[in-house]
This record gives sequence, structure tokens and C-alpha cells, in this order.
Amino acid sequence: MKRIAILLAVALFSLLAAVAVAGLPSSVPDDVVVTERQEPSTTTSVVSTPAPETGTSATTLTTVPPTSVTTIAPQTTAPADTDVPSTASSTAAPTTTSTLVEPAGLRVVVVNGTSQPGLGADNAGLLNSLGYALTIPADAVDKNELTTDVLFANGFRQEAEVLATALQIDVASVAPVPDQQFTVQLVDGDLWLVLGADRVP
Repeated sequence: MKRIAILLAVALFSLLAAVAVAGLPSSVPDDVVVTERQEPSTTTSVVSTPAPETGTSATTLTTVPPTSVTTIAPQTTAPADTDVPSTASSTAAPTTTSTLVEPAGLRVVVVNGTSQPGLGADNAGLLNSLGYALTIPADAVDKNELTTDVLFANGFRQEAEVLATALQIDVASVAPVPDQQFTVQLVDGDLWLVLGADRVP
């Protein structure tokens, strides 16, 4: 009895397989549009369990639904632009320059502040050799000058310092010309060389 049942089952299975194969069309008509559809992948597991009475193995198909995977994209933050151009502008302070008057263009009054005769003329010749061509001789009211000084009119301080340096006179002796008259003669000039006893040979 069991053998007959097995033979019938095999025959029935073969018949169904033949019908299934024969029923598939060999070609698709031209007016039929075939659209491919992608189905989510499934996992099929085959489990074989023995039949309770026949002793044959029964096959059970178990379909596992696809699992979805969620991908989280990493967040990126653009770096802050810290390179800020400087808008500060520096303004250079204007520089002032003064042009010295050449020795040949200066009027130098040579004042003899001693009782030594000819002292003024000797120093006037020395000034001429240094390029001071315009020399004016004069005599001091006070004949008791001990040191030689260089005086200057307004605006000629630097020229007076140059003259003192050329004659090896301390620049501390450079001073503005006084308002009161200190020479016997009424003279005008840019620089005054007041000779003292230290210039007497």
C-alpha cells in the first residue's frame, strides 16, 4: 500500500512538471511590453523533516523577508574662515627737512672782543679759507671776552653749529644773537664770531 502511494505521488509530480514546462510560451509577442521589476531580495531556507507515516522527507520552504539597512551620512562642518584681511592702514608722518645755507652765502660778522689788535683780521682770513667769503669786521663794546662764542640770527642755528665745529669751538657756545647792541659798529649779519682771549695766539 505504501509503495502504491509513493508511485502515485511520483506520477502526479511528473505530470504537474510536464504541464508546467509545456505551458510556458517560447517567445513573447511583439505587442507585449515586458517591464523588468526589481523585487527585494529574499532569503529562502530549506528545512527537511521526515514524514510521520511514509518515512519520506517533506520539504518546507521558509521565506525570510529582506532587511532594510539605513545608512547615516556623516555631517561635515566647513572650517571657519579665520583669515580676516587687515584693513588698518598706516600713515607715515611727514618728515621735514631743512636746507643749510652754504658758507659762501652767509654773512659772518667777526667781532674782536679783546684788546689784541689785528685779531679780527686774522680770523677773517681763516674764515675765508673755510669758504666763508662774506666777513664783516667789528669791535665789541666789552673788550674783556674770555671765550669765543658763535651767535646766530633767527633761523641760522644749524649754520652756526657748523661754523663752531669747523673752528673747533664747543657747540655749547652757540647762542642766539642778543637784542641789545654789543658792537661798536652798527652791523648786520647771519652769524657772529665773537673772539675771546682763548683765540689770542
